[in-house]
Amino acid sequence: MDEKEFERRLRFMGQYKDSLDELTLWRYRVASTLLIASSAIFSVLLTLGWKPMGIVLCPCYKILHDMFYSLLLAINAVNILFLLATLYENIELSKRISRILRDAIQTGNYIQVRHDGTALDYVGGNRHKFYVFCEKASYVSFVIFVIFLLLYSFFNIFIFNV
Repeated sequence: MDEKEFERRLRFMGQYKDSLDELTLWRYRVASTLLIASSAIFSVLLTLGWKPMGIVLCPCYKILHDMFYSLLLAINAVNILFLLATLYENIELSKRISRILRDAIQTGNYIQVRHDGTALDYVGGNRHKFYVFCEKASYVSFVIFVIFLLLYSFFNIFIFNV
């Protein structure tokens, strides 16, 4: 391999790594923003959310209120765990891609990189299924959490606050 070919592949792999970094950076930003929002709401719910009900017309209101509140906290806690797993996978994936490209550059072994610029390890589907599930579940659980938070607020204002 001549020097021009080596420089072309090196530049090509650098551009490819930059595009991967943009994807992982986007995932990291979304997951970290959701994590900050979820944990802030979780702490507010823990400190200010539960209050003893004053005059209870029906004991089932108190039981329903406590169950709804506990379910809201549980959904938020699960959401935070999924987001933490997503962030961990994002960091590990970025390190793994960097190592593959660095090793390919150092050893001159370009077999790991296809001609169209996709790393076999990344596009080949080697992301752990657990982390893919955690990423999707974190987005779904965040939406479910927001819906339950709105329902809890609605019930707290109009039904439980008799």
